[in-house]
Amino acid sequence: AVITALFVIGYWKFLNHLSRVTMQRFLAAGAIYVSGALGFETFAAWLTAHYGSGNLVYTIETFFEEGLEMCGIILFMRALLLYLQAEITRECSTARPLELLIEG
Repeated sequence: AVITALFVIGYWKFLNHLSRVTMQRFLAAGAIYVSGALGFETFAAWLTAHYGSGNLVYTIETFFEEGLEMCGIILFMRALLLYLQAEITRECSTARPLELLIEG
């Protein structure tokens, strides 16, 4: 958790340069990923220590842990693609028409 907090603090300047919506998407995706990676991993360690890893509860826990991690990654990829789409649209709307570029 401390390393994650340091990571966010280190990238805070970068995140502030993004639009508010993009920053919120990045942070939400990261929070979902980290909740699976850290939160459920801690619970998995406790389950394994008390009940072993060959039971239904551990399997269900692993399903949710991996599911949250995959969800976080998918949401982050979506946020990146939406950001790229917005940037390309912005660049294209400020670009000169092709005819003007060829002529002059």
